[in-house]
Amino acid sequence: MYYVVNARMPTDKAHGLQIAKMCAAFAGVGVPVTLLLPRRATVEKEDLFTAYAVPQTFSVEYLPSIALPLSIPGAFALQTITFALSARWRLWREKGRAIVYTRGEMLLFLAPLLPKRFALVWEAHIKPKNLARYRAAVARCAAVVAVTKFFVSEIPTLWRIKPTQVCYAPDGVELRDFASPEPKEVARTRLGLPLTRPVALYIGRIDGWKGVDILYDAATQLPEVCAAVIGGEPAQVAVATQAHPQVHFVGYRPYRELSDNQAAADILVLTGDPQSAIAQRYTSPLKLFTYMASGVPIVAADLPCFRDVLSEQNAFLCEATPDAYAAAIRHVLAHPADAAVRAANALQEVQQYSWDIRAEHIISHINAQL
Repeated sequence: MYYVVNARMPTDKAHGLQIAKMCAAFAGVGVPVTLLLPRRATVEKEDLFTAYAVPQTFSVEYLPSIALPLSIPGAFALQTITFALSARWRLWREKGRAIVYTRGEMLLFLAPLLPKRFALVWEAHIKPKNLARYRAAVARCAAVVAVTKFFVSEIPTLWRIKPTQVCYAPDGVELRDFASPEPKEVARTRLGLPLTRPVALYIGRIDGWKGVDILYDAATQLPEVCAAVIGGEPAQVAVATQAHPQVHFVGYRPYRELSDNQAAADILVLTGDPQSAIAQRYTSPLKLFTYMASGVPIVAADLPCFRDVLSEQNAFLCEATPDAYAAAIRHVLAHPADAAVRAANALQEVQQYSWDIRAEHIISHINAQL
């Protein structure tokens, strides 16, 4: 398999972690994997395998691309096109049969000139705005992988392919990474969180469609609770800290701390903007699965894509409003026995969402299409 992605890795964005974990998982189920990336500066100088805590069971090749400052008009388009040409040239050198796996817009650049001996697989995370632009490229695919049930049901109609070509595969988690978190008191002291108040914690990006502002507003109703956020770009965190003094903003922390950081919480909060189509139908957030692996109770927005995995048996689902979040957080704190049962159920159910199981499922689906 060649996993081709125009991404900067390592990166603090979730897609980098997902790509690295899936490459390791595909290799773990017996598929030789080469990850093809553009050669350019990374956000972090850390080694990819160290940054994402993955074994060196797959190869990484960095291909040339022209990377100019993004402030220059057309710089991103030039970088994408030149990386795509490098990827095509590298793949043409492969004389045997192989799977070419990709995600995002790279599909558009790989599909037209890829030799027929390659099985092209597209992992679709967000519905593109220009559906017609993707029609020929999707038709070239042996399989399409989608992360939500709604998108799986929609894809055959959108691009006129067979339903059997579409594979439902929500995101997953590396369970070993969450097996031995540090004690709660240690985690809170390290993060600067209070030791004597309950902590309701959100971990992840704070972009608009994530709906984190719902937690900010709920926090004004919860003076007895420390509402905390780990994540966000430095500029976002600076603005949010000034605008929402009732919330404790920790800032970005690397993935290797995630298990320990989650241990600081009494409640882990999952939000989503109910007005966003992405939040409603097209996202399978990694935090959903890492939260489940933590053994900490989850309060989540009652959105269709979260319902793919969560239920009243393993989480506390509520309307995506500040009042509903505040009420749900109070309910969890007032009913510790119920919270413990649901958290235990989540920990048990997340075992089926390991990256290895996801990789086995996807490879089985691809083989069935060949």
